[in-house]
Amino acid sequence: MTKKIIRRGLVFGKPAVFEEIYPEIENIKIKIKETESGYFTYFDKKESVPPFIKCHNPLCRGGIFSIRKVLDEMVSKRETYKKGGSFCHGRERAGRKDFRLCLNRFEYEITIKYKNINETKD
Repeated sequence: MTKKIIRRGLVFGKPAVFEEIYPEIENIKIKIKETESGYFTYFDKKESVPPFIKCHNPLCRGGIFSIRKVLDEMVSKRETYKKGGSFCHGRERAGRKDFRLCLNRFEYEITIKYKNINETKD
């Protein structure tokens, strides 16, 4: 039976840093391109990786892309590379009272280098 690891954003009641959430990751590179806005984001140090990216579509309200969701899946499967995409879940105003889903899409490419198994055990 496989053990499912649930990762939380808090450690002992305070916001967790990347190293506390993913102690098994030695280094990481993340590229994210937003198709509608054309915005490009790049992270090459694990200390600079946020849990999510806000949508840069100026009409979008409440849209984000969860980096943590993708990382949780990759780490649980011990994947070293993943390329994919996800639509924004925000909403755009389409009139006085109407809204529609944001058309922005986040295309990502993530490369992870893991620590040796002995290094993560304390």
